Formats: sequence, structure tokens, C-alpha cells
Amino acid sequence: MLAVGYAFAGSDSALALINPYSLCITDAFWERYRSVSVFGHSVPLLLVSAVVLLFACVLLAVLFFAFAGRNLTQNRLSALERRAVETAAHVRERLHRVLPHRTPRRRTLLAAEWNKQLIKSRLLALCLAMLAFKAVWTHVNAPFCDPTEQQYQTVCNELRGELTDEKRALITQKLTESEQIITEFDRVRTAFQNGSISQDEYMQKRNAYEAALTDNYIYGKLSLQCGSIDAASARGQTAFLQYDTGWLTFFETGGDPLLYAFLLLFFCGSYAMEYAHGFDRTARVTVRGMRAVHGAKRLVALMVSMAVCLLFFAADTIALHGAFPLSDASFSASAMLNISVPLWGAFALSAFCRLLLAVGYALLVNRLSRHLGKAYLVIPIGLIVMLLLI
Repeated sequence: MLAVGYAFAGSDSALALINPYSLCITDAFWERYRSVSVFGHSVPLLLVSAVVLLFACVLLAVLFFAFAGRNLTQNRLSALERRAVETAAHVRERLHRVLPHRTPRRRTLLAAEWNKQLIKSRLLALCLAMLAFKAVWTHVNAPFCDPTEQQYQTVCNELRGELTDEKRALITQKLTESEQIITEFDRVRTAFQNGSISQDEYMQKRNAYEAALTDNYIYGKLSLQCGSIDAASARGQTAFLQYDTGWLTFFETGGDPLLYAFLLLFFCGSYAMEYAHGFDRTARVTVRGMRAVHGAKRLVALMVSMAVCLLFFAADTIALHGAFPLSDASFSASAMLNISVPLWGAFALSAFCRLLLAVGYALLVNRLSRHLGKAYLVIPIGLIVMLLLI
């Protein structure tokens, strides 16, 4: 709750400063010594955050004991329970009449696994907490498009398309001019220190030098694009000039540690209850043994990993597209990935590979829990595999 409040309040607002979650943000060291004005007195921010956290804990404790200790009469509580049971029985009877009759065995086993994984093991709270943390993490650490990158995007949009001789000559000319200005600025600085030129002339040269740094970054990246396009043409593939920062960032991003940590914590105790109550030994002597249980657990792992991976992938893609637009998806990806497919096809292939890795990792953790039983034995092996994936 504190993390979500910090994200929506904004990092510069007063509510975010007094939020105890701000103490966990890895900002500059001296920001930990900021103070706030309380009735005209300077009070350290750490003390204010501690008081706010203490007040919140006391308030939650009072509310808990106030509502948990309500003196409800037994008759009123029994009436509520009786009404709930009657309503549930009525709905169940209506559904039994409307829906066709099916064998409930596998559906009941799957529902039992869902109940065991989410409710009894209290992993539903972990799911909600991890999803909230992912939202806050994505909001706080979202990519930032600086003014230089915005100028690069503007130039790319102006030159986008087929690489012609005029575009190549313009890129080469701008890059050469910027490198010349950057090289000559050391001489200008030395001349100003010796008093050979005036301050106004030095400031003009300095402004030209700063503009040349921006041009050197922009046309240097465009020159690299030209080299990639020439290499693709040599392989018989077609490529175009385009704004490529978003696509390169997307394709160069590795695995999400939060996703794999979520799957590891969620499935490390998949068979903990079976081992704790001896169900694994009892099920081996039944008709089908543990095959039905294994199938239900694998199905739960498949469904959860796919849903969580798609949510995390969508959050990362939206944050990336907000900073560096993923434009020109119909262009070929041959200049970036050496494969002659459209960018949207490479995007879909990358998303499928990430989904496949997440599902495989969830099934692997589920298999480790099946053979090892204890979560403290599964987690170290899962961490090693996670480090290899990210």
C-alpha cells in the first residue's frame, strides 16, 4: 500500500517525502538527510517518516481490534450464516438444472489444486503483492527519453525509409562537421585561457561545441544504421532507416528477475502439503496413482505462468513504448537481428520465447518440488536456474 501510494503521489510531492517507502528508494545519499518544515521548525525527514509509520501501525491495530471484537449476537450471526448457505444451495441447484451433466472428477481436482495453491498456502497475498510491486517498479524505473534522444527520434522520422545516396551524404557530412568542431574545441579552450579570444567568442564556440556533441550522437547512430543496412544488403536482405532505439532496447533486454522470482516462490511448495500429510504415499496405491494430481499441478503451473508472464510483458512493453516508441513495425528486422522478417514478427517471436521460458521454468520448479518436497531444497536450485535465464 505504501509503495502504490508513493508511485501515484509522485516522487517530488510532500506525500511521497513523508511516505516511509521513500526510505527504501535508492536515491542519492544526501537526500536521506532532507528535512521538512513542521510549524516553522526543521525536522529530519527520517524522524517524520518514522512517526507516520508508527501512527499508521497504531491506527491499523485499533481498527483491527475494533472490528474483530464486535459483539455480534449469536442469533444474528446464525441468521447470516443460514441465509448464505441457503443462497449457495439455491444457486447450485439452479446451475445443476441448467448446465449439462459432466464428470466433475478432473474439474474438482483442478479446483482443489487452485484452492491449495492460492488460498490454503496464502499465496494469493503474495501474488497481489508481487503484482503491485511490479507496477510500482515499472513506474519508478521507467525508461526516460532525454532531449538528445528526442532530437534523434525527430531526425530519424525525417530520414526514415530507403537509404539513398543523398541521405548517406547528409549523414556523413553532419558527422564529419561535428567531429571537427569537437576536435577544435580543445584549441579554443586553450586560447580562451590564454586570453587570445574574448568571452563572447568563447561562449559562441562553446554553444557550437554542445550542439556538435548532440549531432555527433545522432548522426553517429545513423552511421551505424547505414553500416547495418549495407551488411543486410550484402546478404540479399532489405532494410530501411528508422527510429531504432525502442526496438534495440526491447531485443537486448534479458529475462525479468521479478517474473522468475514470482514463479519460484509460487511453485516451490507445490507438493509441500502432499508430503506433509502423507498423501503422496496414499495416492501411489490408488488406481491411477499420482498421475491425476501431477496433471492438475502441471495445468495450474501452465495457467499461472502464462498469465503472469503476459502481465509482466505487457507492463514492460507499455513502459518502453511510452519512452521510445516502437514505430515502423512493418519494416524488416534484418538490420537489427540478421533475420528477414518484419519487426512485428520478431516482436511476436520474442514474446513467444519469453512465454516459453517462463512456462518451462514454472514446470521445472513444479518438478523439483515433486521430487524434493521441501521448499528450502527447491529454492537454491531454482535460483541457480534463474541466474542462467536472466
